Amino acid sequence: MDTRTEAERLAKHPYMMSTSIDLTTDGHPVYFAHAPELEGCFGQGETPEAAIQDLRLALVDYIESLLIDGLPVPRPTPLSPTISTASLAAFTFVEEDRKLQPKPSEANRASYILTWTLSILIFIAIYTIFSMLKRHIWDCASLKVLKSAQMDKV
Repeated sequence: MDTRTEAERLAKHPYMMSTSIDLTTDGHPVYFAHAPELEGCFGQGETPEAAIQDLRLALVDYIESLLIDGLPVPRPTPLSPTISTASLAAFTFVEEDRKLQPKPSEANRASYILTWTLSILIFIAIYTIFSMLKRHIWDCASLKVLKSAQMDKV
């Protein structure tokens, strides 16, 4: 079997794919897709589907270059039955085109953590301001007592 045919066969394995969106210098959206197991192998397109299709073509070339160089081809990462992620990215299996969505309870986890962190920071800021104000009032009261005591001596 030649390397191209072997690469095409191996590229059909269920590699996990992740898509993301970015903006070009002109401000137009562009989608990127990559397979985490195959570092440096990317695809891009005007839609997530086009990016995945481009990545599927790139997978064959990438795997073929590994075979030609005599390097091992990474195997797809096995997935456990339960998947947990705080990311909103969608993962797609190359072979079956099934999308794994984040659990609804975890989809808002990042915003919950951000809201909680901001609430703590606001509390600390308010506490610090009141502490400084309290100290200032205390210092002013102490100064009045001192001046009053000095005036009584005179």
